[in-house]
Amino acid sequence: MLWSLCAKSRATAVAVCGGIATAQRLQSGSMQAEAAQAPRPPPQQPQQPQPEQLEYASTCVLPTTWQRCRLLRVLPYNHDTSVFEFEVPGGSGSLQLPTCACLLLKAPGCEHAWNGGGDAVRPYTPISPEGMQGKFQLLIKRYREWGTPPDARFQQGYAIRNSYRPAGAVSNHLFELVPGEGFAEFCHKKPNVKIQYPFKGVKRVTMVAVGVGIAPMVQVSGGARPPLFSVRLHMSRLRPLRATNERSP
Repeated sequence: MLWSLCAKSRATAVAVCGGIATAQRLQSGSMQAEAAQAPRPPPQQPQQPQPEQLEYASTCVLPTTWQRCRLLRVLPYNHDTSVFEFEVPGGSGSLQLPTCACLLLKAPGCEHAWNGGGDAVRPYTPISPEGMQGKFQLLIKRYREWGTPPDARFQQGYAIRNSYRPAGAVSNHLFELVPGEGFAEFCHKKPNVKIQYPFKGVKRVTMVAVGVGIAPMVQVSGGARPPLFSVRLHMSRLRPLRATNERSP
């Protein structure tokens, strides 16, 4: 009799455990069904990189960081000087460079060894009209090496004492660019903005320029607006500039 009661108790326990397990399976299946029917949250989109925030030193469309500008064409002026036309960033609009300001131009890896090597950077003043659209112009003279080059003991003042001039680090780089294919790197920084026109309290300006040093003078005279001031130009061995006329070398 005792064995019979124990057997019945075990059967009852098995039945109870089986019922609990069945209930748990039903509950789990119901929860899975509800989870399958519930709307899934949309997948998270990968974060897009934020565009670089460019800094500008003035109204010029060139920022303070280096920007590549395509060389559009070269207009020969004489045997060693040409007008280089570069495309403005975006290909439309004007350069918007203030009068009495310049650009920096970089020639990668072209600096002279005695000057530290690396990238050569030089300032250039555009001569293009203020309203020129889609491009700007630079008057560039190609400086070739002449005289007896110095040895490793190069010192400041050697060129003056020995009538030596090294090849232009940036100018020669520019003359090797192919129009339509070549690019040059430009930037415009705050120190490149000089005293701005109109000059307060100034009614007469005398400008003295030699060679391609005429470029800043062209910019000032072209950017002058009423009230006009009288400008006297002293130029040495410089023919009238015809930058827009394409000529053969």
